[in-house]
Amino acid sequence: HLSPHVLTWGLKCSRGTCDCCASATATTVAAPSSSMALLIASLLTFVAMVRASYHCPSYSDLRFPSVDASTFDVNEFNGIWYMVATTEPTLPSMCTCGTNNVTVDVAAKTYGYVNHNICHANIRFSLNIAGVLSDDAASPGELHENAAIMGHPIGKLLPNMIFHVERDEGGKIEFLYTYACLGKLLPWAKEDMFSFNVLTRSNKFTTAEIQKHIEAVNSSTKVELDTKEIRTSDADAYKKCGLAQGTSSVEFVV
Repeated sequence: HLSPHVLTWGLKCSRGTCDCCASATATTVAAPSSSMALLIASLLTFVAMVRASYHCPSYSDLRFPSVDASTFDVNEFNGIWYMVATTEPTLPSMCTCGTNNVTVDVAAKTYGYVNHNICHANIRFSLNIAGVLSDDAASPGELHENAAIMGHPIGKLLPNMIFHVERDEGGKIEFLYTYACLGKLLPWAKEDMFSFNVLTRSNKFTTAEIQKHIEAVNSSTKVELDTKEIRTSDADAYKKCGLAQGTSSVEFVV
């Protein structure tokens, strides 16, 4: 997510508060004009977006039995995920082929991931996200996260809920669904923003297959989810981005 995942961050978090340890590293340096174009595009995305009135659902209403503590271990969130579908409002539509490289630290009750995207003109855009694991052992998917810009945290930790997973024949998670409640991203915003994301262990899926999974989940939820601005990255998109199976995009930090 970019949620308020806007640029680069590294945080030490406890519920509701964060001590910043923000750092920025880059393996590729883009021209300032390219970076500025992405930031402007993000702002225009905020301003232009018109959405219906949705409310942040409670995790108990949103979660599926597939993420019960008896069947889901948050350690399964570790590793590389392909973001094959997203409604992330802070991510410009020019950015596709998302990947998340997740690290979970159960002992510290924290997690983090680097979100990589490839944008217009092959700009590689990376964002560091940090969060805290659930403090409810019965609800391991009830996560909270946020970001920092230039060493300053952006508000309180916000809900990022793993609400459903689908497993392959071997029992490993193949599809993982998250829903983040972002609140009002701009001071003058009238509506809250949300981010619905579909993460997969493979980037081999067609658009039709991805849409089929989204429709099945949407029709089974107890609450209405904001999925109107859904964007997908199918197998062809990842191929054009040069991302082979099991890899994530090269880091680029604004």
